Amino acid sequence: MPFLNMMIKIDLCLEPSLTHAMTDLVQSVRHDLGKNLVIDPALPEDDPDLLEAWTSELIETLREDCDFLLETLQREDFGAGELLLEETVAEGLIRACSAIRLKIRGTALREINDESLEEGALNPADLSFDQQRSYLCYLFLAGLQSEILVALDPSCEDL
Repeated sequence: MPFLNMMIKIDLCLEPSLTHAMTDLVQSVRHDLGKNLVIDPALPEDDPDLLEAWTSELIETLREDCDFLLETLQREDFGAGELLLEETVAEGLIRACSAIRLKIRGTALREINDESLEEGALNPADLSFDQQRSYLCYLFLAGLQSEILVALDPSCEDL
């Protein structure tokens, strides 16, 4: 019996102007991600060839995940209702959202404490324009991740 890839459905309603703003930010962050990992993984350094191959493969996978996120954001119907995704594609979107959120967290939002950021307790009026844009993107990607996780595993809704 062939393996069937599960499809998940996510309902999204988003203003096109917000989608365009996020797409621009994600593109610039993706460009930076193409060169390095967002975090430095703790890997044994006794085999430099293995380390280089492993890091290169991670960067390539992350690039592909981010490219698909960009393609998804740029779809004409994105944010206008239903988003259908294959399970493996959804997992890649989760990775891309995580990487981009980490990059945004470490750059544009680095001066904001984690608690305020994760709880969404910031007043956008207290932020610069770039921070507002980054914060909006950060929150949207967090929400998208959450929706995908719950669609993949409904028990995640309680987390």
